[in-house]
Amino acid sequence: MSLPLLTLAQSTGMEAPDMFPFPFSLHIAFVCVATIFFILRFSKHKQPFQLIFAAAIPLSLLIWLTSGHRTAYYALGILEVLLIAAALVSSIVMSAKNKPAKDEKKNDEAADGGQSDDTDDAADAEDAAKEDDDK
Repeated sequence: MSLPLLTLAQSTGMEAPDMFPFPFSLHIAFVCVATIFFILRFSKHKQPFQLIFAAAIPLSLLIWLTSGHRTAYYALGILEVLLIAAALVSSIVMSAKNKPAKDEKKNDEAADGGQSDDTDDAADAEDAAKEDDDK
């Protein structure tokens, strides 16, 4: 973290910048929890949008450095919107890539009559046992 953010974190009665809904300490807590959450989700699922959010959320702390600088404030807002849009596009693209694999799996199950190989073997064994009982 940069020195101005550390100074802001150490101050006790910090004023929120223009048009910001909650105090700095709550913002830091949210950023920490959300970043850890998205990093853990990315390590498990490997979805790019999770990594984009893991980077975009800490960038929101820069809003505390832009008070009084409208250009920087709006530039940060535009950057955040672009990152959210990139995460949305990434999510849609990954969903479309994963859909053919899911459809292929469903087709395989439908070709098997909705049963896996283990249940087919069990059904064959039951049929054989019934035929032996009938004889």
